[in-house]
Amino acid sequence: MFLAEPEILTPLRAKIEERFGKNVYIAHTMRTFLEVMDSKASKGEGLKLVMEYYSLKSEEVIAFGDEENDLPMFAVAGFSAATSNGKDNVKAAANIVIGSNAEDGVAAFLEEFFGL
Repeated sequence: MFLAEPEILTPLRAKIEERFGKNVYIAHTMRTFLEVMDSKASKGEGLKLVMEYYSLKSEEVIAFGDEENDLPMFAVAGFSAATSNGKDNVKAAANIVIGSNAEDGVAAFLEEFFGL
């Protein structure tokens, strides 16, 4: 994890991508966070393991997120929901945008979805 202002993180991200290519997964989370991981260590890969363990199909899985590191998970799940306070690219990748974290958006969605 690199912690710095965006004007430092943006060129740093480009250098890391140039050097390591598809061997790493990079996510710019929060304004000053740049996460760099092995490409096999994303939330999407973790979700795949959970789905395999519980014999779940993608259409049986909902993923919730707000930051770039949630995008691989969105790609694996059959349905994805981004909170309204999430990054624009995360909201664009989601099937639906729900209330913010401060509004208990995930809980409200689940209550409505399951009729609780």
